Amino acid sequence: MSPQTFEELATAEVDHLYQGALFLSGGDEDAAEGLLLWTLTRSFHAYRSAQEVVDAAKWLEGRLVDEFIAASTAAGLDADEAWPGSQERPTRPVGGVDSKALAFAAGRVPFRARAVLWLVVLRRWKYEDVAHTLGVSGDDVKNLLKYRDALVGAALGGAGERNGTDGGIT
Repeated sequence: MSPQTFEELATAEVDHLYQGALFLSGGDEDAAEGLLLWTLTRSFHAYRSAQEVVDAAKWLEGRLVDEFIAASTAAGLDADEAWPGSQERPTRPVGGVDSKALAFAAGRVPFRARAVLWLVVLRRWKYEDVAHTLGVSGDDVKNLLKYRDALVGAALGGAGERNGTDGGIT
């Protein structure tokens, strides 16, 4: 059951949204907090006036990505350019990759690919829903998902210079 008010929705989703904002901002905590604040502020009125929100949490995740892409575009980045974020690489714990290391690694991936990776890989959205939210084709979503290789390599401290389209993924 979806929360009835925006306040209930925001309270229920704020932790997931912050982790998403941190991932999208490449681990830059200040940028993540700003992105989250803008998303919640701008979504407050939109939620009340939205005609019908079937999946409120998913709707809010889409708003976070919209704000991220708008900020990246306003910053003058092109679709193949990474978003400036924290340059301090967190230390990776033995036995895995923590969320901060993953967010830092995401900063090395172009911003549109980062948005697609967050929605598909980490939030488990369907390709067609991502395509609709971002206003791109299904083929564009599939192409942007090729950056998984670069994300994983950067998160594990491996091949950071690869762009995710260099072999291995079809």
